[in-house]
Amino acid sequence: VPQNSVPAIAQDRAGFMWIATSKGLTRYDGYRLRPIELAGDTTAKRSLGWVRALAPAADGRMWIGTEFQGLVAYDPEQDRVESHAEGGPQAPIRALAEGRDGAVWVGTMGRGLYRYEPGAGRFQAQALAWRGEPEARVLALRVGADGTVWAGHWRGLARRNADANGAWQDVPLPGLPDGMPVLALAEDRGGRIWLGTQDGRLGVVEQGQVRWVQALGPPIQALAEAADGRLW
Repeated sequence: VPQNSVPAIAQDRAGFMWIATSKGLTRYDGYRLRPIELAGDTTAKRSLGWVRALAPAADGRMWIGTEFQGLVAYDPEQDRVESHAEGGPQAPIRALAEGRDGAVWVGTMGRGLYRYEPGAGRFQAQALAWRGEPEARVLALRVGADGTVWAGHWRGLARRNADANGAWQDVPLPGLPDGMPVLALAEDRGGRIWLGTQDGRLGVVEQGQVRWVQALGPPIQALAEAADGRLW
């Protein structure tokens, strides 16, 4: 692995493990680590640099969110990394998620949330807000099985229902009137959304409301459900 700072890990449809670091991206096939790079004649031109977000696509691609290169994707059929940065946000990408329609949700640190349509190559800015004020710092994204898009941001949690015509709603965080960064989101097999906060709270959304489960102390950076139903 090129560097021991690992902001994101993902598994694609083929079973490969992807490891994002501050000095590029590698893919593990069970035997060796392979660098995943841009085309270029020098190491500097090939490197993706800081990679902070990964999202496996239904068509086998891996969407990659970078610090300085914008949105890129690895195409397994062509065995190459392709840039999708044109027209997109010029800001560090911190979160990615693919929707049921193939659109990619792109969360940035400082430029807000975008919906990207790969076929058209078009980015659409989203009106994400907290208490009526624009919120441009998106830290976590998740698309639920029912099509609801969840966005964890610097001051809390928002959702966009599949039939909401693009409208976003605040999801109150009980006991946190001034908000709190939501760093991690996961969906369990029952369709419940779990969230982890900067101050170490583990919560779950039940009947549209957040219920705190436990206060763990350190920031919760990532969440995932195992095959046996346990939450890591």
